[in-house]
Amino acid sequence: MPRGSKPGERRGGRKQGSLNKAHQTAIEIMQRLGCNPIEAMVHIAQGKTTPVALKAKMFSELAKYGYPQLKAVEHSGEGGGPIQTAITVRFVGGDS
Repeated sequence: MPRGSKPGERRGGRKQGSLNKAHQTAIEIMQRLGCNPIEAMVHIAQGKTTPVALKAKMFSELAKYGYPQLKAVEHSGEGGGPIQTAITVRFVGGDS
C-alpha cells in the first residue's frame, strides 16, 4: 500500500477556513458583549472630533473589507530585461 498523500490531497488537520480555538473564543466574547469591531471603526472614522490621522487609519483598515488589495506586479521586457519602447514617426504628404 503506497504511503503519503497524492499531490494536492489533504489529510488530517482542520478544514480550510475553520477558526482555531483562540479566534472562536474571541468571537464568542465579542458576541456576548455586543461588540462589533467593524462598526466601532466606522464610528471612529466618521467622528466629528476624531483626529484626521486616526480617521485615515480607520478608513484604510475598513477598505480592506470592501475592496481587494492589489498586489505589486513587476513588468519586464524580453528575456527579463528592461522594457524597450520605440516611437516611429512617419511624415505623410508635403512637398519634397
